Amino acid sequence: MLHIVTEHSPPGGYLDESGRVIGPTTELLRLLAKRLHQPIEISLMPWARALTIARTEANTAIFETVRNAEREHWFRWVGPLKHYTIWLYGRADRIDPSVPKNKLSDHYIACEYRGSVYIDHLARLGFIQGRNLIVTVSKEDCRDMLLRKRVDLTTWNDAFTASVNSELAEQNTKMKKLTPIDDIQLYLAFSLDHEQATVDRWQQALEQSYQDGSMRALYQSRYPEAVIKRLEQFAAKSSTSSSSEQH
Repeated sequence: MLHIVTEHSPPGGYLDESGRVIGPTTELLRLLAKRLHQPIEISLMPWARALTIARTEANTAIFETVRNAEREHWFRWVGPLKHYTIWLYGRADRIDPSVPKNKLSDHYIACEYRGSVYIDHLARLGFIQGRNLIVTVSKEDCRDMLLRKRVDLTTWNDAFTASVNSELAEQNTKMKKLTPIDDIQLYLAFSLDHEQATVDRWQQALEQSYQDGSMRALYQSRYPEAVIKRLEQFAAKSSTSSSSEQH
């Protein structure tokens, strides 16, 4: 049984009323596991704990995690599951447009969750925990604090701001882009005890789901078209590259 861990991160993964982890990304992984005849168990927990389990326990995997140079040697990677730009956002009603981007940390309080790669990005902008950065258990906590005006800024992806804006509209404001943080790819990451052949089978099954419409069927009701097309283009390019290598 493969143990897959994740965090509360709607719409990709969250608990339904019965306590089952659901969401389009979660269902995509269940579909791949079924096609691969791989029994899985998916657990939801705080991100820092999930990351520790995935790094220290055998026969585990974690999603959706950023793949970067620091983490490259931690896991064996399957993906991307998503690909988009992360920005530093603020409440429009709290942001003074005259404040330079390199002085944001002198005027505002930011929020990020424990274990996030974006804490380092925020540190480079001058946001330090205990001074002008609040570190929470989950991204949802930062979202709630932003809505309640307890913090001014948080990192957010450029493709999924609609749900936050719908809530901020009730307060007569919206999310305001301030400065790009990173262009990221999110992956399913396997613990290092997995054989590369196993990881390769998951990668092939994932790319097949991008090509045969399975991913689109699961994603299109919850994710922007730009996100879906980017993954389909990735799979098409990967398939073309593989064909060229065989010739």
